[in-house]
Amino acid sequence: MPERSGSFSGQPGVPVIGASDEDLMQRLVIGDVDSLDSLISRHWAVVVDYAARMIRCEDQAEDLAQEAFVALWEGRREWTEGTRPRPLLLRMVRNRALNECRWREVRDRFEGRVRSIELGRRPPDPFEELKAKEVEDRFRQALAALSPRKREVFTMSRFQGLSYAEIAQVLGTSSQTVANQMSAALRELRQAISQPPQPYSAIAP
Repeated sequence: MPERSGSFSGQPGVPVIGASDEDLMQRLVIGDVDSLDSLISRHWAVVVDYAARMIRCEDQAEDLAQEAFVALWEGRREWTEGTRPRPLLLRMVRNRALNECRWREVRDRFEGRVRSIELGRRPPDPFEELKAKEVEDRFRQALAALSPRKREVFTMSRFQGLSYAEIAQVLGTSSQTVANQMSAALRELRQAISQPPQPYSAIAP
């Protein structure tokens, strides 16, 4: 269990052993730091594991989890009655992990270009490159055309490796609903990608 951070303030309350998540959240709202400690003990491992699945780095996953619990504490006055801490924490971690993944993608792309220049690698065949780009563009367009929820489910499943149960927990829905949305997303993507390409306009010599 992580140590209590000095950024957490509030007065200790009566013992919260055996309290429900809902009770702990109510106590958190009024500044009871003991309720935060209990929530950390109860959900830390799940939150870290979720973050690690997304960014593939245990140390950084713990940093993201710590940030999520700090945000939970700092935003305590915003939580309404009935707020469930685990889905809330997972959403916080997910947003932070997505930002980290985007940064990694940009960094890796830049570093790859630099290495290619340094190594003097022969540029790819322009026709092969055009074909690969066409497939990639059609996939991106098909993905963008999905409804927001279908796109989110597909991304969490295929790009972040989450199970249907984990996705359902983050989105606050059922595993069956997630499965239905995933099936529909795959069907729409296959249909879009399998369409014959549009003919290129003739270029005058």
